[in-house]
Amino acid sequence: MPIGEADSIKEIQEKFSLFYPFLKIEFFKKGYDANKSCLQNAKYSPDAVMKDIKNHFTGGELEIDDTVTVNELKSELFDRFDLCARLSRKSGNIWLEVSITNHWTLKQQNDQGKEILPY
Repeated sequence: MPIGEADSIKEIQEKFSLFYPFLKIEFFKKGYDANKSCLQNAKYSPDAVMKDIKNHFTGGELEIDDTVTVNELKSELFDRFDLCARLSRKSGNIWLEVSITNHWTLKQQNDQGKEILPY
């Protein structure tokens, strides 16, 4: 999945959803503590553009496939693109943050979301 300097958060989210329609990805500003944690109350606007989020943004190809875990995806986004990400999974009519199951693959997460569709 390509991520370029002119891509908006919304465009990245839409590209991701083409692969995993029962998962949602959101991006947050980084904190400045020793853990470089994400500021969960500082979500980027869907209209924010990569080159405006990070000076000297270098785009590239984000390798995602069914065997990648949530933790691996989040690590790659952070290490390669300096983005803090949070994934949520569709559960009926609501989105649940993926936290306890971060070790699951993207396919497992997406399949779980698909199984819990409302009737």
